[in-house]
Amino acid sequence: SLLPPPDAGTVEFVLPQVHLAGETVLDEQLVDDAVRDLNLIVRTKEAEKAYAVASYVLDHFFAGDLDLYLARGADHISLRRLTDHPRLNFSHSFLNASLRVLEQLRQLPEELTGALSFAHQRALLTVHSVEQKIELARMVGESGMSSRALMAKIETLQPPKRRNGTTRTPTPAPAP
Repeated sequence: SLLPPPDAGTVEFVLPQVHLAGETVLDEQLVDDAVRDLNLIVRTKEAEKAYAVASYVLDHFFAGDLDLYLARGADHISLRRLTDHPRLNFSHSFLNASLRVLEQLRQLPEELTGALSFAHQRALLTVHSVEQKIELARMVGESGMSSRALMAKIETLQPPKRRNGTTRTPTPAPAP
């Protein structure tokens, strides 16, 4: 029992003196390391979930063949039912993005994909140029850029969109 016997009188608990890093003085390195490590954990878990979902769908609906998904996924009746199933614990957009990210992984050098979280990968899906995707993935790997910063960078590289979702290309100025 953790309680002292009733006749023991007053009991004082003394905690051992332990020095905790960063407790009384700001330890920037401790904080920076924690941010890096925790972001890696979060990235890994979300990415692992996405890859597991995509692999399961490919294995069970498309005989493990990504090319079959790309060619016939939109018309696959059972897949469409799965994406709208009321008991599925994630959105159809997550499922579709997971499958599209697998396709994108083919385009990126393997050494770059490890630095990218699922959110980074998802942001890169909006970039059409493979060369630009590779350049942006390198930037993320070198700088540790957040997925929000990556999305902002991508917005600066892409032409503005109209309300109907189409892109507007600037009209060239008339020649003098």
